[in-house]
Amino acid sequence: MEQLAAYMDKAVSGPFRVLLSNARMFGITKNEKGEVHLIEIGRLITDPKTEASARAQAFLAVPLYKAIFEKYRRFTLPENAGLEREMQALGVSSKQTSKARQAFARSAKQAGFFAHGDDRLVMPAIGAVPLTKPIGADKDHQSGRKEGNGTGGGEGGSGDPLIQAVIQKLPEKGAFSADDRVNWFEDVGNGAPSRLWLRSGD
Repeated sequence: MEQLAAYMDKAVSGPFRVLLSNARMFGITKNEKGEVHLIEIGRLITDPKTEASARAQAFLAVPLYKAIFEKYRRFTLPENAGLEREMQALGVSSKQTSKARQAFARSAKQAGFFAHGDDRLVMPAIGAVPLTKPIGADKDHQSGRKEGNGTGGGEGGSGDPLIQAVIQKLPEKGAFSADDRVNWFEDVGNGAPSRLWLRSGD
C-alpha cells in the first residue's frame, strides 16, 4: 500500500484509503495486510474483450445499486428527491443521500446503464462476464460492501482516473521489481487512463 501511495504521489491517508475502499466495494481489488491485489472482476476490466461486461457487473456488485436496479429495471426512476428517499430507506444516511445519488448516477452512466436515458436503468446489451464464482463470494469483497453505505462517494471517490489507471496495472501478487516499476510507470503514462472503467468528466 505504501508503494502504491508513493507511485501516486499521495500519502497513506483518509482520501487515499477511500479510493482503495471504493475499488474494493466495486469488486475490483482485495486489500489485506497492507497489500492491494486485483481480483477477478478487476482482471476482467483490464481486458478489452470483457471490459464492458465487467463494468456492468461491478456496478451491480454494490448492494445499493443492485437493489435500485432490481426495483426499477422495468420502470422510470423517480425524481431526485424520490430517489434519495429510496436510498435512505435502503440504509443511506439522510445526510449522505445527495452525494449517494450523484455517485449512483455517475456510476450508472459510466457502466452503460443510462444508454437509453438517465431516467431508466437498462442492462447494457453485452454478453455475460465469464466469472468462475459469483460476485460477492470473496469475503473481503463482502466486507467492503459495508463501507460507506455503498455510495462510492467521498473525497477523491471512485471517479478518480488515476486510481483506476493504477488499479489496472497492479500485479496480482508480490511487490514490484525494479524492472516492473519502470514498465508500470511507462504503461500508466502511455494511455492507461484512456481505458478507464470510470472516467471523471464523462
